[in-house]
Amino acid sequence: MGGAAFETHIFGNILRYFRHRARDVDISFWRTRDGQEIDFLLVRGRQLVAIEVRSSRSIRAEDLKGLRAGQELLGDGLGLSVLLYGGDQPVVFDEKTVALGLGAFFGARGDTKPGGRTAKARR
Repeated sequence: MGGAAFETHIFGNILRYFRHRARDVDISFWRTRDGQEIDFLLVRGRQLVAIEVRSSRSIRAEDLKGLRAGQELLGDGLGLSVLLYGGDQPVVFDEKTVALGLGAFFGARGDTKPGGRTAKARR
């Protein structure tokens, strides 16, 4: 599944997560003129969370570029920055920046993989 299709799938899962809990959330994206971007900005009340999505099972420094640019521009207005990726291990970069595997982010509900396949939590 290509990047845009994968991001659309994740968008649907995020939206479904909030709707099933009867919580309002605004979801948008952020992009600069020079191409830095954040896939999803979630706004709920005064809380702002940035989410960057990668299907790769590994994390590269360049995967954080958009999140870092958003942190620099938005400052304290940005509460948390999350890199969602296809790996299993959570990674804490600093107090406001983390990487989470898709299963961990969605609570290993089993619907995080496209095409009807099931993601199972490992013990």
